[in-house]
Amino acid sequence: MNAKVWAAAFAGLVVGMGIGWVAKPSGAATTETTAGPVEVADAASRPHRPAAAERDDPSLAAKIAERPSETESIRGLEDLDPEMRRQIEEAQEKQAQLMKRGLQSKFDLRIARLVESLGLDAGQEKLLRDYVENRLEGIDASTLGGMSGMPDEEKLAELAALLRGDGIVDELSPHLNDEQRDSLDAVTERERRNSVEARALKQLSRLQGTLDLDETQRDEVYGVLMEDADSWLDRQSDADFVMREMMSTMGVEMELGDMDMSAMMEMHHADDPAEVMQQMREEMARQREAKVERLSGILDEDQLDRYRQSLENQGGMMNMMIDAAETGEGE
Repeated sequence: MNAKVWAAAFAGLVVGMGIGWVAKPSGAATTETTAGPVEVADAASRPHRPAAAERDDPSLAAKIAERPSETESIRGLEDLDPEMRRQIEEAQEKQAQLMKRGLQSKFDLRIARLVESLGLDAGQEKLLRDYVENRLEGIDASTLGGMSGMPDEEKLAELAALLRGDGIVDELSPHLNDEQRDSLDAVTERERRNSVEARALKQLSRLQGTLDLDETQRDEVYGVLMEDADSWLDRQSDADFVMREMMSTMGVEMELGDMDMSAMMEMHHADDPAEVMQQMREEMARQREAKVERLSGILDEDQLDRYRQSLENQGGMMNMMIDAAETGEGE
């Protein structure tokens, strides 16, 4: 399989569509799928969240800025026969409906918690349910790319705001009394802290699986990881947030590493996919070294070497897709 088709399959994985299992060599089994969506809030109300590679590499940022129209085909899929395209479109639509159902269940629980925590009356609860229902109703294959391979940016921003909670806060706040508004602020702060702690603890657990930390080291490392997690969440793009939330909603567990998905989703639109893949590799290496440097005052040299090696083994799925695309380039 050539690099363009692998790039298209990669993009399909990232946006949670069925492309990854349809765009395979002839005769391959096609049973795998991936999925997930994300938040709400007015697209104009959220600042742009650039991917790390976009921020640090102007040439990549320029490539990303040249987005195709919705009607353009995914690079590498333009030669697919009509039956293959039909299968992809059907898979995309089924994926969108699965996402919608998963998110509806998730928000039913969230709304119930808000009703209890804020003491919402029936009218306030209805306003909140109508808002969520309206946002979820707009989810379809085009939300996450369709055959263009690129998400609808406005819908993506709305989904991201919904799942982050920004949209709910913006929608609900004007209809709350002062006490309820204070309670909502407390809930929002608590949820943010929980997200930071969850990410930091996951990173700490991985690190402790590689290194034997003493109690002092553990506490100091955890403090650094908390700071890094907070910073990472601030930088996280809408596309990356949506991608990871989609996978979580659909119960898909996959090692993606720290690379922001919005940069990866652009790979198949580049004139030279191999060049973009090399840029991604370099960005991943830069991020690993930055992580090692962050702990250089806490870990000894042997521990730092082992930490670096463990980081090289993370992001397995992303590394696999990049390797597969590069291997298949000459085929």
